[in-house]
Amino acid sequence: MPTLPTYWAKLLNHYEQNSYFKNGLTLPFIIGSRSIIEPNEPLESIKDFFENVKLTGIYLNVIKCDGIGEYVFRIGDIDDINIYDTKGLLIIPDNIFETYIEVDEIINQLDNEYRSYIEQGTFSKNGGSWGNYSKKELKEILEVVGIENI
Repeated sequence: MPTLPTYWAKLLNHYEQNSYFKNGLTLPFIIGSRSIIEPNEPLESIKDFFENVKLTGIYLNVIKCDGIGEYVFRIGDIDDINIYDTKGLLIIPDNIFETYIEVDEIINQLDNEYRSYIEQGTFSKNGGSWGNYSKKELKEILEVVGIENI
């Protein structure tokens, strides 16, 4: 795997290494985490996020998580690239975007679905509703920057 140059790659790697998620993290969760990991930097738009993903050369797995009913992302495994359908920087293990030909179409759909949550600062979906990060989630995100206690 390439070095982890960005807040989102560090976050996804941290969650993976610590088994903090089952399937992945939502775009609002990932993008919103920048306000904690890099508090002096502005939040990215979804389109900017994917442009930055493309620049890193990191592939992202995307699935529709049955547990929360949302698209979730994790850093892709090299084996996944050889097994599953890929569209640009996305590895798609199931048929969720089969009608889309270009990755930009997928990004536009994701932008339409999730932009308002990011703009409203509702980054986490718990109990079926979008809102603030839970205390547990804040603790996990702060661990990315080496803060163990909140």
